[in-house]
Amino acid sequence: DGARGGADVSGAVYAYNHTAGYVHSVLAYASEYATASVPAPAASASDVAAVAITYALAQLGTPYRWGGETPGVGFDCSGLTAWAWGQAGVYLPHSATMQYNMIQHVSMSALLPGDLIFWGGGGIEEHVAIYIGGGDVIAAPETGQVIQIQPIWYSGLVGAGRP
Repeated sequence: DGARGGADVSGAVYAYNHTAGYVHSVLAYASEYATASVPAPAASASDVAAVAITYALAQLGTPYRWGGETPGVGFDCSGLTAWAWGQAGVYLPHSATMQYNMIQHVSMSALLPGDLIFWGGGGIEEHVAIYIGGGDVIAAPETGQVIQIQPIWYSGLVGAGRP
C-alpha cells in the first residue's frame, strides 16, 4: 500500500510522478470527485450493461496508467473496459483490438448504454471507451489525465460493439 492506508496519498502520488504540479492536480481531482455523486446509468441499459457502467463510473477520477487495470490505482482504456465488464460477469481481454475483434459490431445509430466505442488508425483499434448514453462515454483518455466522462468524438472513430 504505497499510500500507507490513505495516510500518505500525496507521497504515493509523488512516487508515481516526481512533480509537485502533478501531485497537486491529482489531489485536486480526487477531492473534486470524492464529493461528487456518481450518476446512475441510463434507464435503457441492460441489467448487465448497467453493472459495467456503474463500476466504470465509480472509477471517475482514477488516474490513467498505461497497462493499468487496478481500481483506485490506475487504468488504461482497455483495462477499464475489461475490468468494468468483468464485474458484470463478461470477459473481455485487455486490448482494444482484441475487444473489437471479439464482440458484436453495432452501428453508431444503434448504440445502447454499455456498448464499446473504438478509435484508431491504419486498421488498428487503439482506444476504447464505454458509451453511457446521451452522446457521452466514460474513458481513460491518456497519460496525465483521469478517468472521466467525455462526449463522443469522431476523429479516428473506427466503430462500436456490444459485449
